[in-house]
Amino acid sequence: LYTLRFGVQPFMLLWLGLFTFQNVARARAAAAPAPAEPPPPVGQSDVEKAIEDTRAALQRRDYESALATAAKLENAGGAFRQAAALRLRAGIELSRGDNEAAAVFAGQSFSLWQTADAAVVAARANLRSGQEDRARNWLRRALEAGAPISAVRSDPELGGITT
Repeated sequence: LYTLRFGVQPFMLLWLGLFTFQNVARARAAAAPAPAEPPPPVGQSDVEKAIEDTRAALQRRDYESALATAAKLENAGGAFRQAAALRLRAGIELSRGDNEAAAVFAGQSFSLWQTADAAVVAARANLRSGQEDRARNWLRRALEAGAPISAVRSDPELGGITT
């Protein structure tokens, strides 16, 4: 009766209450931080094992086994493992001489998990492809991601393009 006396409909009050509740719920959901993927455990992880297995396969020039190891790691789930698998694929393509594919895989890896080694691989692949400006850009990203400047400058291949 109180609402009718002042000209406010009961359904209007109900609608305004629901509207307010939804907006508050959305604001709280937007303010909550997204859960981050926990870092991999220290020690002998599946990523380290995949790196060892890939290196051994590349030393034997067994590219199919190296690619299978990278695919297995990629299918294990998680952004970290997927980024590591893409870095492995980039290294495999560098070993095979497909520098353009190596640059693409390294760039994809860096976009998932920004590591200095992914940026260094992308720089090396772009430099080998004749893309010196892109290689410099990737070296800058590698340094921003924590690559030691002394290691980059002492690298026989990349040291000549550092600024």
